[in-house]
Amino acid sequence: MAWVLRYEIAINFFCNYNFYMGLYVNPGNENFTAAIRSEIYVDKTMLLSELNRRLGTEDRFLAVSRPRRFGKTMAENMIAAYYSKGCDSRELFETLEISGEQSFSKHLNKYNMLYLDINAFWSENKNAAFSAMKKEVLREFKFEFPDTDFSDVYTVENAIRRVYEQTRIPFVLVLDEYDTIFRTAECSSIENDYLSFLNSMFKGAAMTSCITLAYITGILPIIREKAQSKLNNFDEITFLAPGRFAKFTGFTGDEVKELCCEYHMDYEECRSWYDGYSVRGEELYAPRSVAKAMSEGEYKSYWSQTSTFRVVKDIIALNFSNMKTDVEKLVSGFSVPVNIMKFENTPSRIFSRDDAFTYLCHLGYLSYDSQSGTCRIPNREVRMEWVNAIEDDPDYSVLYRMIQDSKEALQAAWDGNGPRLAEVLGRAHERLTSPLSYNNEQSFQSAIRLAFFYADSYYTVISEYPSGKGYADIAFIPYKPNIPAMVVELKVRGTADTALDQIRAKRYFAGLEKYAGNILLVGVSYDRETKKHECVMERA
Repeated sequence: MAWVLRYEIAINFFCNYNFYMGLYVNPGNENFTAAIRSEIYVDKTMLLSELNRRLGTEDRFLAVSRPRRFGKTMAENMIAAYYSKGCDSRELFETLEISGEQSFSKHLNKYNMLYLDINAFWSENKNAAFSAMKKEVLREFKFEFPDTDFSDVYTVENAIRRVYEQTRIPFVLVLDEYDTIFRTAECSSIENDYLSFLNSMFKGAAMTSCITLAYITGILPIIREKAQSKLNNFDEITFLAPGRFAKFTGFTGDEVKELCCEYHMDYEECRSWYDGYSVRGEELYAPRSVAKAMSEGEYKSYWSQTSTFRVVKDIIALNFSNMKTDVEKLVSGFSVPVNIMKFENTPSRIFSRDDAFTYLCHLGYLSYDSQSGTCRIPNREVRMEWVNAIEDDPDYSVLYRMIQDSKEALQAAWDGNGPRLAEVLGRAHERLTSPLSYNNEQSFQSAIRLAFFYADSYYTVISEYPSGKGYADIAFIPYKPNIPAMVVELKVRGTADTALDQIRAKRYFAGLEKYAGNILLVGVSYDRETKKHECVMERA
């Protein structure tokens, strides 16, 4: 079972919990206990097996970046519960997957630990964040190690070294939201203070010898120029290239299937809402959205509960060259090329459309395909945030109006009304494209996809759908009951009847046999000279 309930374990554990727990130094396992007590918990403890392989090696420094809602804090709480000497977590882990690993007992609660949430200190007092952090952490060191002399210790790194010198027990260091300062600080002196802190914590043989594992997380990868030299001993595990850590980055397809089965929720509809991130062949879903949908029994957008569309709005307002056309393609369901190598990993240095789209990929508003070097809007939930972002933007008023009118095309298709559908598609084609791009086939396809924007509420929509003896231009595969599947073929040169003949001849509907008797074959064409659109349909 991918998810487990652990109420009795948690209750028994708390009843026997009789030792000191620090918040920062050798923290307890109460946060991880709360996680596994939750109604939905997906076992990601094999991440610990990957980390155990790196303990005490040159690969022990990890910088992990991913968007909000993708379980960074959950992973850190698990790491704290497993490694920290401040608790006894055997009962919590003994029924989880990691317990079957040979390294399980060897490293369980064996290390000193320091766990810092940079954002928490920063949010409380931006002007005195570092002094407050130092004061709190040193206080805990003195409490946790009463026999150690800290009278001449004034910094966090020196406290770590002093403890290691006396105990010879190395530290696991976890920094949550390490990039907060770089994303939000408006004063260079604060950034410089923070860079000095990072340098003192992770550079120099005297300090690094005290660390058996460093695990820092953020939304963005390591900031180039500013932080890169301070953290150049870290391996980066990014949202766009997580490598072996892909399956720990979000919920996988198999995990979501199991949850859907358990909660009697439709898996295909779940995919439409929350899938769309794929790395190394692994489907990834945002854990928070899936868990909320399962527990509430309703598919809807949960994104706005933790983030806002404002960041998308601000990015598209930059209006770099060709960006408006790309945004229209993205909202229409298409991918656009992006060079992710130029972005300097900070929102203060976005100089091109490539920087802008790469930034949105790191935030989860776009998904990145490393094979094709393209990005796209991953799913229906995120697409709603894009629609919200363009709603009152005058540059996108036509696009927004087309989205609002998109129910017409779907209803015309369901009614079998070819002339009406041709009229709706023709209007969308005219609205979306300029006179110079009107006869461009890709512009035509974008217009058709946008005219069917609302179809996402009922279908999985696939462009270039492989079926029969080739690829159908667009396939609409239902995830709602009692509606027809649809196959659409577009013709710029030729007639709507020619398009329909091609669907039949190449059997583009071959992969949709289970909908036999309820498949709409739709041929669409337009004349380059007259600009007239035609549409013919039949049921198969």
